[in-house]
Amino acid sequence: MKIETLIEAMSGRLTPSDRKIAEVLLTLGPEAPFLSAHELSRRARTHASTAVRFARKLGYPGYPEFQAALRGAAVAAQGLAARTRSRLGKIGPGDTLKLVIEGEMAALEALAEQVTAERLDALTRRIIAARRIAVFGIGHCAVLADFLALRLGRSGYDARVLHDLGWQAADQLAGFQPGDEIVALVLRQPSDRFDRLTKFAEANGVGLSLVGDLGALAVRPEGALILAVAQPSDSAQSILVPLTIINALILDLSRKDGGKSLKALVSGEKAKKALLRS
Repeated sequence: MKIETLIEAMSGRLTPSDRKIAEVLLTLGPEAPFLSAHELSRRARTHASTAVRFARKLGYPGYPEFQAALRGAAVAAQGLAARTRSRLGKIGPGDTLKLVIEGEMAALEALAEQVTAERLDALTRRIIAARRIAVFGIGHCAVLADFLALRLGRSGYDARVLHDLGWQAADQLAGFQPGDEIVALVLRQPSDRFDRLTKFAEANGVGLSLVGDLGALAVRPEGALILAVAQPSDSAQSILVPLTIINALILDLSRKDGGKSLKALVSGEKAKKALLRS
């Protein structure tokens, strides 16, 4: 998405205050996606709510979604090699570990700001209500998908992993019904397979949740629940964000599923001890 294109298309509907916001966005360039609504309005010398109204006029539910789209465009314009060169240019002698730690801390700070308790609760409720859960992840996300499915299984949920959407996935998804859930893990580059996943979910009334970063924000299927973080365009591909969401989800399930998770965990521990004694 190019902000220039959107502004040009909406030029006849923008108020003088809107045009001030647009001017700031166009002037700042790469810095623009990382301004809060309040800061953007302040720099444009308009009312604090102007940036929010501006985002809605451009077709976004609110400013966070508009900001995420801007960040997604910034990342798409900068390839992996360019991002790596940018990060290498910031490293001094012996500073590699420090740079990585700082990047992860920034990602976690963004997570705290951008993924609300309400969205985590919504995903928790979907998992509790589902008879079956499928976890989709490829590339870097394959390991995360295995981890989430394992944790859900230990907590007493019928969870299976999808590492592709071929004939094996068709077998795994056979019998999925309305109210069941697909959780897709996405990092930076969204898979071209999401069209098939979205169509299956829509055709069968199955819920679809996306967990990750800009990849999830870029896909944004209609009706999907999204728990994702827009990270700075020169940051590394952090798996800490979806991993933290996964850990929070498992803990939230234990709090809210009426003892199902805890009973399954106790049963699992007893089975392990019995196996070790035999």
